[in-house]
Amino acid sequence: MVVVDCLEDQDETLKRITIELLLRMTNNQNIEVIIDKLMGFINSDSLDRHTRVEIVKRMLEISEKYAPDSSWYMETVRKIFEEAGDLVTQETVNSHIKLIEELREDEDVI
Repeated sequence: MVVVDCLEDQDETLKRITIELLLRMTNNQNIEVIIDKLMGFINSDSLDRHTRVEIVKRMLEISEKYAPDSSWYMETVRKIFEEAGDLVTQETVNSHIKLIEELREDEDVI
């Protein structure tokens, strides 16, 4: 994915535009690659806190929407909370915990 290469550019504006583009172009076929790439930027010192909070919020949204399966989704949410828990609002944590509990009740998930 050529767009992903722009994340390595020194230009911070280009990085922000690239992140926004990746979030908008996410689909079922590229969700795993995009989440993996964005994980490297959620703790970046080059991005301000507000931007990182927004990236994490959007990562959680697209993970839920395009998850290939429930197990991948739960593992991805765990990784995001582990790496960027301080960037996640309590409301978001509560809603994702509730969703994970619902998924765990499904015998086919785990």
